[in-house]
Amino acid sequence: MEVPAVSSNREAIEPRGERPTDQRPGLPARPVVLIVEDELLLRMTTASYLRDEGFDVIEATDADEAIRILEYTSVGAVFSDVNMPGSLNGLALGRWLRRMRPQVGFLLTSGTEQTAAESQEWGLLLSKPYRFSDLSHHLRSILGR
Repeated sequence: MEVPAVSSNREAIEPRGERPTDQRPGLPARPVVLIVEDELLLRMTTASYLRDEGFDVIEATDADEAIRILEYTSVGAVFSDVNMPGSLNGLALGRWLRRMRPQVGFLLTSGTEQTAAESQEWGLLLSKPYRFSDLSHHLRSILGR
């Protein structure tokens, strides 16, 4: 059985004028949140909950991937774990956002108490384990919705 070749060229796979869009005629735009979490199950369940709550969600496994996404994608808020693998942690991601995307809301989460003191510059840290309803409430506040 042969698998058809897949092109990375969007022009080759999408007919002109039929590109995907975030716009849904007659409906208000959904807020876009980038979740940055290295724990797969937690990231997936959080993303699923937020989608059910009316958010569009983009997922990243670490701060490095998040920055690559943020360089070409517009989001309203970033929800990030503090301790992650990679060259940057959640605090460094927040500093990058403050410099490069100051209009993007930022919410941190962590399961360690040491992080609480380090993250005071951000004002709000959602401690793990957190309730999904608290997360949704905080994101809506950050986004002004």
